[in-house]
Amino acid sequence: HLAKLHIDIMQHEMDLSEFYQEYLETTDEEPPQTYALFRDNFFASFTEEKKYLQKHPERLDWIAEYIITQHELGLGNVLCLVTGIPFGKRLAKRIPGSIFLSGGDEVEVRKEAYDLFAHRDDVTVIATVNIAGTGLDIPRIFHLIGIDMGKSFTRTIQSIGRGLRKAEDKDKVIYTDICSDLKYSRQHLTKRKKYFREQKYKYKLRKVKL
Repeated sequence: HLAKLHIDIMQHEMDLSEFYQEYLETTDEEPPQTYALFRDNFFASFTEEKKYLQKHPERLDWIAEYIITQHELGLGNVLCLVTGIPFGKRLAKRIPGSIFLSGGDEVEVRKEAYDLFAHRDDVTVIATVNIAGTGLDIPRIFHLIGIDMGKSFTRTIQSIGRGLRKAEDKDKVIYTDICSDLKYSRQHLTKRKKYFREQKYKYKLRKVKL
């Protein structure tokens, strides 16, 4: 009784060559690090890496355009799950008519936004995964998007579960996993792909240059 699931992984290829050039011009290391090693050592943690990714203007523009295009293609309502409030707000500003929700919003405000899914086909709700990753009963989510979702099995599988409810006019759902090719993002994606395989969820990976 679940909707048919299609998973698209969009992995952004991030260019750190500008930072690498600065390193080459100032380093005393002999020999200097290769570009690949430099990239993997550039961020000390996933928190730092994610902070860079979620402020990256070209990446924000790409994600916003991707979401806008879903409506232009007539693919239906979108629920986009994010892992931080500042990022969610930055993304929502780039998408006309979108609604951003976080734990700071009253329950009534959230319900009013979620109720739009029942009778409209052009809804874009961007919500923090903490409030929307579990427990929602919104059958008419046609496209679910998770951005920089980390490596938690529970978060990954429960988030996908938000889109698996069937509706009278819905028997399939698209889940787009947006991530990057930086060190920690790569490691986390490896984990999520393992979860997808364990659940027998088929997926396609596409690399996107930024």
